[in-house]
Amino acid sequence: MSEFFKEKDEIIKWLARQNIDKYIIHENLIVDVYEAVNLKRSSCNGFIPIQFGIVKGDFNCFKLNLSSLKGCPTEVVGNFNCCGNKLTTMENCPIKITGDLDCSVNLLISLKGCPITIGGDFYCNDNKLETLEFCPQIVCGDFYCDQNKLQSLLYSPNEVHGDFICNNNKLRSLQYISNMISGGINCDHNELINLKYSPEEVHGNFSCSANKLKSLIYSPKIINGGFFCNKNELVSLQYLPEYIKEDLDCSDNKLTTFEFFPCIVDSLNISGNPIEKKALANFNIQVLNYFWCSGLGYNSNEEFFNAVNIEKINKEKKELDLNLAVGHLSTLNKKRL
Repeated sequence: MSEFFKEKDEIIKWLARQNIDKYIIHENLIVDVYEAVNLKRSSCNGFIPIQFGIVKGDFNCFKLNLSSLKGCPTEVVGNFNCCGNKLTTMENCPIKITGDLDCSVNLLISLKGCPITIGGDFYCNDNKLETLEFCPQIVCGDFYCDQNKLQSLLYSPNEVHGDFICNNNKLRSLQYISNMISGGINCDHNELINLKYSPEEVHGNFSCSANKLKSLIYSPKIINGGFFCNKNELVSLQYLPEYIKEDLDCSDNKLTTFEFFPCIVDSLNISGNPIEKKALANFNIQVLNYFWCSGLGYNSNEEFFNAVNIEKINKEKKELDLNLAVGHLSTLNKKRL
């Protein structure tokens, strides 16, 4: 079992090996530091042998083979990085962190010990979390809980002042997603069957690709970024957001027509859909920048738009022939009368 150094001289020598010069050792042997701390694996042996107090600078204890945060500061005026260890909980985590908290790539099954507020980004991705219980409630930057085993967003932060990233989990619903999100949302690679509980407005990108969506019902109405609904089972773009500021990617679905597509879009990806040839006549979308249509049987965008023009001409010709036939029939009927 790890123990702290009990002599001041031992602490001084250890701090020197860590290249830490600006510090105060209190009578209770708690160490306050006035510079960034970058702990070395060779001097830690899987645990931190002193008790830090306040660190005015970043505190980095990543990839040290730690199974506990015992010895970590109570307050960090900067970023706190403990990623790449063997942590199962966040107990003994600093109570106050003014910058980012990165506890990604551990063995976390619980976030117990996390502070209530994070001054920057919060990363708990690439762990073994099945719940967000004990999660910080205010994240002043981005929130990353991707690459876990979450089936629910219960206990999500109340406020996320950046992006909300929850891709690559086992979510079947967006229920309990944060009430206030100032950035985009990424819920790719989950098991969503609908977008119920999505916010009405998203202040960045909204990405729901690689789920099990058959409809866009409940999707946000306003997206101030791109909308990515590719790799689903969509047969229609009905309920598409009313406003999409940037890209629309609806590739690799089951779309056969251009019904419900927007009239104008920044960039558009329709690749990998079984678009019917006759549907090309109804392609009336103005694409301002980039356009992708691979996997539709056309070797280039130019070839695609040539096919669109041909189908439009054929459609107009058929409509003209139909009108002429109707007119001729009407004339014959009048003569008979």
